Amino acid sequence: MEKIRTSITLSNGTAVVIKPLLSKEDLRGLTGFREAISEENQYNFAPHNYSEETIRAYIERNKEGKDLIYLAWADGKVIAYFFLWEFDEPVPVLGIGVQDDYQGLGLGRKLMAVLLEDAAKAGKEGIALTVRPENKRAVHLYTSMGFYHSRDVENVIEGGKVEVFPELFLPLKEGAQPVIRKHAPPVL
Repeated sequence: MEKIRTSITLSNGTAVVIKPLLSKEDLRGLTGFREAISEENQYNFAPHNYSEETIRAYIERNKEGKDLIYLAWADGKVIAYFFLWEFDEPVPVLGIGVQDDYQGLGLGRKLMAVLLEDAAKAGKEGIALTVRPENKRAVHLYTSMGFYHSRDVENVIEGGKVEVFPELFLPLKEGAQPVIRKHAPPVL
């Protein structure tokens, strides 16, 4: 039996099932997700390459508890990929990508709620993320959920390119502070 984290319903009535990234089916689904998103969406959300080798490494990291990685499934396909990398650390790194046709339906906020709940239950001190400043929709979502700009950081993006991004931080415990870290995918 496949592990299901939760189910949600979007504002348009679409049923969505949230599952951890664990299987060969998930690997195929994640590859399909990448192929289905627009160039703009790929530009805004390109956390790593989507080779089979890389995705298998993320599946293993997820199984080992090093990361917390989920896929949102609807209509027989992956419609969102979201995670807390470095979940074995006090301040994990959040990422969220939503397929173009499913944006604007409240999905991002619901996926964020899942990650925030899991981080709080695990006793994490806070959550960090990086975001392209021109991605106004994502910046609005994050700041509306309490994230604040902590500093600008060098961020390694897909293909190993380094760009400067704002780092946003959400404290989950009183007095929590952002940590100094290299912002790069755990698997390059």
